[in-house]
Amino acid sequence: MHVSEVNGLLERFAQAQKMMKKLAQGGGMPGMPGMPGLGGGSRKASKNAPKKKARSGNPAKAAQELRDAENKRANAVRTGAAFGQPSGDFDPSQLNLPKGFDKFLGK
Repeated sequence: MHVSEVNGLLERFAQAQKMMKKLAQGGGMPGMPGMPGLGGGSRKASKNAPKKKARSGNPAKAAQELRDAENKRANAVRTGAAFGQPSGDFDPSQLNLPKGFDKFLGK
């Protein structure tokens, strides 16, 4: 074995080590799509995520903010249910379902 072969081996090892560190930090290999399960990318999302609003240090003001938030939630306008169906006055018997489906309607 020659010295030049050992030096080449050490250089390739250093390059592979550098590439593995880059992959572990979320960087990708050039020309390759991202691979699922390798993580990465989540740091950007968490950095730009909206932060929670801090409460006041004044206990009376914090209590008032909490009451205001609860009132706002309680008075929120509730519109319709999922899939655009109106909430409340829905009669499943008006649907043209095949015979025998009434057992699934919970009656």
